[in-house]
Amino acid sequence: MRQEASCEFSSDDDDDDILLELGTRPPRFTQVPSSSVALETQLPAALSAPNSTSNKKSDNENVLMNQLNKAQGEASMLRDKMNFLKIEREKEKNSQVIKASELQAKHLQELAKLKQELQKLEDEKKFLQMEARGKSKKEVTATANAPSTASPANTKTITPDSSSVAIEAKTQSPRLKKRRINDSLPKKNIVPLNPNRIIPDETSLFLESLLLHQIIGANLSTVEILNRLKLEHINEFNFKNFVISKGSPIGKSIVFLLLRCKKTLTLDRFIDTLLEDIAVLIKEISLHPHESKLAVPFLVALMHQIIQFRPSATHNLALKDCFLFICDLIKIYHHVLKIPIHEPNMDLHVGPQIFQYELIEYLVISYSFDLLETIVRVLQSHPKQTYMEFFDENILRSFEFVYKLALTISYKPMINVIFSAVGVLNVVTNITLNMENPSDLKSLISSSWWRDCITRLYSLLEKEVKSGDAYDEKVDNTTLHMSKFHNFFGLVRNIGDNELGGLISKLIYDDRLQSIPRVISKEDILVDNDKFVAPIINYKLERWFLKLKDEILNIFENLLMIYGDDTNIINGEMLIHTSEFLSREQALMAERYVGQDSPNLDLRCHLIEHTLTIIYRLWKDHFKQLREEQIKQVESQLIMSLWRFLVCKTENVTANEREMRDHRHLIDSLHDLTIKDQASYYEDAFEELPEYIEEELKVELNNRTARIMQVKYDEKFQEMARSILESKSFDLTTLEEADSLYISMGL
Repeated sequence: MRQEASCEFSSDDDDDDILLELGTRPPRFTQVPSSSVALETQLPAALSAPNSTSNKKSDNENVLMNQLNKAQGEASMLRDKMNFLKIEREKEKNSQVIKASELQAKHLQELAKLKQELQKLEDEKKFLQMEARGKSKKEVTATANAPSTASPANTKTITPDSSSVAIEAKTQSPRLKKRRINDSLPKKNIVPLNPNRIIPDETSLFLESLLLHQIIGANLSTVEILNRLKLEHINEFNFKNFVISKGSPIGKSIVFLLLRCKKTLTLDRFIDTLLEDIAVLIKEISLHPHESKLAVPFLVALMHQIIQFRPSATHNLALKDCFLFICDLIKIYHHVLKIPIHEPNMDLHVGPQIFQYELIEYLVISYSFDLLETIVRVLQSHPKQTYMEFFDENILRSFEFVYKLALTISYKPMINVIFSAVGVLNVVTNITLNMENPSDLKSLISSSWWRDCITRLYSLLEKEVKSGDAYDEKVDNTTLHMSKFHNFFGLVRNIGDNELGGLISKLIYDDRLQSIPRVISKEDILVDNDKFVAPIINYKLERWFLKLKDEILNIFENLLMIYGDDTNIINGEMLIHTSEFLSREQALMAERYVGQDSPNLDLRCHLIEHTLTIIYRLWKDHFKQLREEQIKQVESQLIMSLWRFLVCKTENVTANEREMRDHRHLIDSLHDLTIKDQASYYEDAFEELPEYIEEELKVELNNRTARIMQVKYDEKFQEMARSILESKSFDLTTLEEADSLYISMGL
């Protein structure tokens, strides 16, 4: 490039001078012209002015930014502080409100305590006044009866000083008397609370209830009885954590199981585990062909105590499994309920007259039915939404077999079992009525299931109840009675007088372990004739039988509400049986029981009124389901029964109080004594019986007496009878016959 440039410059002569001048000059990058130097010296001065202004602006901006950031930080700090103060104020306000409420509650408690103390002091004042009046009366009578020992001469020579002393004594006597009364009051024994006392929990209370459980009539607790029993033919029982070795006490293993479960399980799991373990043990003993069944009734009684301790802690599934298990257990011992009514002629009774094995089987059957009733009653206390978890086809099929054994027609009945079976049926109808959707259970328990059951209840309702034949086994099967071999208390009801309850302890030895029961002879079961004809005992058993019939009527009434449109249940058969029962009870009251001084007459009158209520509902609400031939069958009986309700409607039945008192003394003196005892309670509380209470008691006594005498029923029942007779559907008589009927009634 340099050669090309030099060629260009050499080509032109005018440029030689320029080349010379350029050659004499210093290098281009080392020489600085003066003008440029001047410019360089002038530029910083010129540029420094705007730079200084910009620096000042930037400094001002930085200062402003710093101030802004500082202000924002202070504002946020103040905002946080305000929020903190606000929260503190709210906390303080809440604490003040809580403190004020606590002070108010404390103030109310103090006021309540003061009111209680004031009431207590007023009561004490009344008692002191009563005591003072009593003492003053005694002193007055004592001074009046005391002979005067002072002579007339002494009375005349009374000095003024002695009279002043007597006056002072008179003025001071009330104070001395009051102080003497206060000193004579008994001092209150104040029991101090133990601050170190440990309140037991639910599992501890449950364990204590099981250990202390005792069958009525037995001398030992149930666990103590099991502690004297052992397994003889079962080598070893082992189910989960429940182990019983051969020859070891059953009760000891149960106690170990209880203590182990108490430490680790809650109450509901505790109950489920015990029910399962004991059920498996009962099954093992019952199915073994050679093992003695002595422990089974006591294990069933223990299961009953487990279930009834805390109903809310027993799950529905546990109740269901237990119900099915007990039904299966009854099937194993079903031969107990299949004893023929009449003994065969070929039975010469030449075998050993021992009773211990029969007693064990009777106890197993009776306790099992009581457990079934307790299970359904516990279920009834559970929420309504859980009822359908219990009932299914297996439950109904199992109980159908069981109640047919209990409500037997062709075999010898067992009264304890009949009560429990009827109780289960009554609870089932109540559960169906109380359900939110009864159609679910109604569809499950069909009318065909109830058909055979109602037939057996009709047969039971027809049986007569006599106080004199309550324990007589020689009567026929048409009368309810209790056998002397079934005379022991159950787990639910205390029916009878527990004559065999004392034999339960005789099954157990006191000094050794056993697997078989002690021998009990039938000759040891002595019937004390004087004891069994005692009125109070017969009346008690008679009352139980009447309550049984009332429970049957309650089942009919519930079925009327549940299956009102079903002709398989609600039909003329119910009208026939209830009308016959009503007529029979009214005739017995008029012919036999009016002259008796029985405490059960009022209950018999209640049965009559309850039966009329069922007939009235049948007639008014379900008349289309009654056939004409069925009505004709009980026409005369029904007219007579309704006439007995109406003919007693007179105005002056209870007008004469003296006559009613005489009637009451003749036919209901025991209840009259009971009312007098109640009146004495009122007198103790109020010093004298208030007039309104006395009037209510008189009205109650008069109405009860009139009803027992069959001369006056309550107005609502009279209106029921009149409504049936005057209804268009009751076309039993013509108008002329109706007029003559009312004329004969005196209406």
